[in-house]
Amino acid sequence: MSQDPRPFRNSNLFSNHYLEKLLKESAEWRQAEPEQAYAAIKEIYERKAHALENYNESQLEENFIRPVLRILGHYFGVQGKVLGKDRTPDYAFYPDEESREEAEAHPGEDYYRRAVAVGDAKSWKIPLDKSRKGLGIFEMQNPSYQIDVYLRDTAPKWAILTSGRLWRLYHESTSYKLDYYYEVDLPALLAAGDLERFKYFYLFFRREALPRQVDGESFLDRVREGSVAYAQEIGEDLKENVYRAMKILAQGFLAESTACDAAADQQAVARVQENSMRLLYRLLFIFYAESRSLLDVSNRYYYELSLQKLKADVAERLDRDEPLLSVRYSYWESLKNLFSLINGGSESRRIPREEFYIPAYDGGLFDPRKDEN
Repeated sequence: MSQDPRPFRNSNLFSNHYLEKLLKESAEWRQAEPEQAYAAIKEIYERKAHALENYNESQLEENFIRPVLRILGHYFGVQGKVLGKDRTPDYAFYPDEESREEAEAHPGEDYYRRAVAVGDAKSWKIPLDKSRKGLGIFEMQNPSYQIDVYLRDTAPKWAILTSGRLWRLYHESTSYKLDYYYEVDLPALLAAGDLERFKYFYLFFRREALPRQVDGESFLDRVREGSVAYAQEIGEDLKENVYRAMKILAQGFLAESTACDAAADQQAVARVQENSMRLLYRLLFIFYAESRSLLDVSNRYYYELSLQKLKADVAERLDRDEPLLSVRYSYWESLKNLFSLINGGSESRRIPREEFYIPAYDGGLFDPRKDEN
């Protein structure tokens, strides 16, 4: 994973605002004590770091993944065959030791009937989003598709997929889309040494994150439901927010001296309205693209150019009660630079793909010639 201003990568599964703001108001966040887990996992990682990339899948599980799962308090069974299917996920997670023992004591029954999550592990360097054989994405060599199949074949509604380095959560209702998941880069969190950031691993992957009984509610369910409720609330407010945004943008255009002199002219008013609408659509496009990782804010090079960073800079100034001077043009210049980059694509700027890649969105919305109106 690229260096990311966020301690997680949320690919559509939850709400970023919920994760960054509302979650921190919850009892789970306030009461979490991740110090011991952090120290224990970091000790294992530092001791094994030299070998992790060279381990095969079984060695990685034995030397790193399973020790981490035990530190997180999990009760898990391994290599349980799915009843009536020729498939064997790596892990079944149970709410307690009794449930795990009962599942193993009755091999003729559904091994996953008492499980609250299913899991699979890959070796350290294996990509989690594409086939190792270069085939289509909807085949079992693609770890994301594989975990979706396991969710559909078993009783649990949550799944953990990990390469030891990357740890992901999937939910049965959206796993078929493959790009709906929550992910953390564990070594990056360990290296950061920030317990608040580490909570985004600890709270989401420990045993207490999963249901205490089959079909029971869990921490993960509450985060997901809270994210949905927040999204619905935002949707209800969208119409009013769009109206307010249009008004503010129009006032900004009219504040320019040339616009003010001609404000009474209907043609000038029509141009202000048109430009305000265009700017609003551009901002909405970018907000959506960044929230869905179509524009990858997890990439540190793009993040420096992003609307998300500009928004964070403005918010930080407002939090410090610093005035946003009307004579300051750096924000507008940053926006114009971003619009141009999106319109022409990163390769038009000769930006190497290893830094980041943006295709040219040349559908007309970001056409700079329209800015001359």
